[in-house]
Amino acid sequence: MIEEILSSFSQVAPPDDAFRQRVAQQLSQERNATAAPGSLGDLQKAALWFAACHGSSAPLAVKQVRLLIVAGDHGASHEHPEISTLPADFPSDTFRVIQSGDAPIVDACRSAGVSLDIVDANLNRPTADVSTHDAMSAEDFSSYLEQGYNLANEEADSGTDLVVLGDAGRGLTTVAAGVIATICSVEPVKAVGRGSGIDDDAWRTKVAVMRDAMYRVRDDRGDPSRVLRRIGSPDLVVMASFLAQCAVRRTPVLVDGLGSLAAALCAHMMAPGAGAWWMVASQSGEPTHRHALKALHATPLLQMNLCNGLGAAGVMAVPLLEHACRLMNAKLGNGGGAD
Repeated sequence: MIEEILSSFSQVAPPDDAFRQRVAQQLSQERNATAAPGSLGDLQKAALWFAACHGSSAPLAVKQVRLLIVAGDHGASHEHPEISTLPADFPSDTFRVIQSGDAPIVDACRSAGVSLDIVDANLNRPTADVSTHDAMSAEDFSSYLEQGYNLANEEADSGTDLVVLGDAGRGLTTVAAGVIATICSVEPVKAVGRGSGIDDDAWRTKVAVMRDAMYRVRDDRGDPSRVLRRIGSPDLVVMASFLAQCAVRRTPVLVDGLGSLAAALCAHMMAPGAGAWWMVASQSGEPTHRHALKALHATPLLQMNLCNGLGAAGVMAVPLLEHACRLMNAKLGNGGGAD
């Protein structure tokens, strides 16, 4: 099944760049009293990206949006609990609170008109400690790859216009940073951030965990599947497969969080060209975030330095994208056409 799914990722077609250019040209020629050409700045870039992804002469509209949070359990945080200030039951508690509807992210989604779903990748079934063992077997890797693939197909089949991809997990920044640093050839000491707010001693432990994990895959950096299977985690595999298949199915995604970004970096390698179907919602303060952005040639839509995960910045970006689409429709004067 692994080879079949990975082979399908080669079928990525690019967004409709010709349509994007026609809309951009029409906007550059538009003159009115309230909006000079180019005055929408990055909002215009986001709306043009969304227009190219949908490639339609109909009015630009962000109608059906879903936040998908993928939650995982990381063995390194069990073997080395000091690498995270979060309580041991944080992942399962987060899952429970979101499902109950009591979490702030639920209110944010209601306000933005975004539906929400949280996916249990491997809660209460932590991976092995990646500093000493492979995170998962080949069979488990295949199962998680298929899970992400199926989730992407479900979103495409349901007519979702835009997905916001968020992450959740204790020890996630350690694993995600290890994956990014391996692929981007960043030294562990320069890749490790403070994550949930760890002290100096915990930071040194985190560096050691990442150093040992990265050493184990020092010859695998060109193979994202092996990197994910050996020092990644189930949630990263699910998200990478999801992102790659979303690109195959022409579903645009706002990527939010270091875990989601690490998955995007792997998905970009698995499915060349897939990155054109994603936009990064925001940049965190984690050191490897900028390395992944550079590798993906991506610029965050927002500069809010949010580090709380769960796709919060992506949800905040949705109303901005909706507003940008409405402004562009008004400037075009015909509801979005570029005939």
